[in-house]
Amino acid sequence: GKRSIVGLRNEGATCYLNAVLQALFHIPALRRAIFRIPTHAPSPDAPPSVVLAVQRLFWHLQRGNEPQSTAELQASFGWDTVDSLQQQDISDFCHLFLDLVEAGMKNTTLEGDLERLCGVQVQYTDAAEQVGWKKERHDTSMVTLLHGIKEAKDVLESLELQTRPETIEGYDTEVHGKQTVQRSMRFKALPPLLLLNINRIDFCPERMEPVKLNNRFEFPETLDLARFTVPGDEGSSPPSTYSLQSVIVHAGTANMGHYVAYCRPGSEEGAGERWYMFDDDHVGKVKKHAAIDSNFGSDDVPDHPEEMVMSRASLAKMKSAYMLVYVRSDCEAEVMNITGIDDDVAPHVQQSAHSPNSFSPPVSLTIRLPETMPLETGQTGGEGSLRGTPLNLTIAGPDQATVGELMSAMLEEAAGMGLRPFPRPGFEAFGGAPEFVAKDAEGEDEEEKGEVE
Repeated sequence: GKRSIVGLRNEGATCYLNAVLQALFHIPALRRAIFRIPTHAPSPDAPPSVVLAVQRLFWHLQRGNEPQSTAELQASFGWDTVDSLQQQDISDFCHLFLDLVEAGMKNTTLEGDLERLCGVQVQYTDAAEQVGWKKERHDTSMVTLLHGIKEAKDVLESLELQTRPETIEGYDTEVHGKQTVQRSMRFKALPPLLLLNINRIDFCPERMEPVKLNNRFEFPETLDLARFTVPGDEGSSPPSTYSLQSVIVHAGTANMGHYVAYCRPGSEEGAGERWYMFDDDHVGKVKKHAAIDSNFGSDDVPDHPEEMVMSRASLAKMKSAYMLVYVRSDCEAEVMNITGIDDDVAPHVQQSAHSPNSFSPPVSLTIRLPETMPLETGQTGGEGSLRGTPLNLTIAGPDQATVGELMSAMLEEAAGMGLRPFPRPGFEAFGGAPEFVAKDAEGEDEEEKGEVE
């Protein structure tokens, strides 16, 4: 049947997470690979594994008709509410996400599939032509970082700067002693899915803080990387032409702002033509210009935009692409095809009817007992009062925790601190409000006259 295109709820400051997840979800080949990872349903009171949480979330994005929650996924990361309120770097999160997916594939028949789909094979060459010496080493990365935003006007110029030969004096070649060496970098193999991270964060030594580079930096709808590849045996280049699939955009400064994603969802015919903007739970069709040209950045932004009045116009000037997702043109129809994609989803994933929307991450909070009261004349034993003692609790999400559960958590934490609760008369209807006593070295008790409010 017809599929809805839905958003993701913002769980505090999770727009960065939502933007990355939407960009990756709308690559059907990646989605299929994740669905095929073997997982098992967890026990009802335990969070699922990371891979299972991703599978569940992607299934609900695939078949749902309303914005979905990432709370279960965050809980599988081990995050609590504090983590969801802290915006993170999208590059760091993207690396974390892909590393966790790759770990889930380890020791299965899918091991290596993610690297084959996203891994860029880079060849570094050190050469001393004067003595006929050359040394090569290879590396593979899932995300390619683009530098030189101040000096380069677009993606190709940035790659020109990064692949420009570097001269190294006094390099120890071991065989021929110290020589002047030329070091170069080229792409040995390019994957079906290319993730480019535009490095727009710089450090300002005057202000001793990171700043965002808003410089205009263009990226093409069609990207040809042939000039940056290692030639084949017959001088031919590997497939190296790409089509733009997704753009993750940031509006704001280095210390604050908002992320959205622009994507071209796949179809049963392959690559889709229509662009959509994903702004947390808001999803809408946009023109191609809004997804591409409007996100190049602007050279008109002052050096310290955080001192500007944060109006709609000023935020628009500070809007620029942070990450680009390209699909190799020769396999675009296959990578973006969603035909039969439901068949790759395990039954226990499909049966998780509403789990992602009903699961809340744990909440960390500190409850402090009321301030210390004066001691009665003649009372002995230490401080005599434990009022003001902090209790650090971790409870289920506030939408699930009951008063009884909160009280139980308090009593458990108090017991761990050597406090023993006594219910006071008159609070039976609420399960008993605890009073606390502390045990001294001899096992005697010091009375606590306070109560938890």
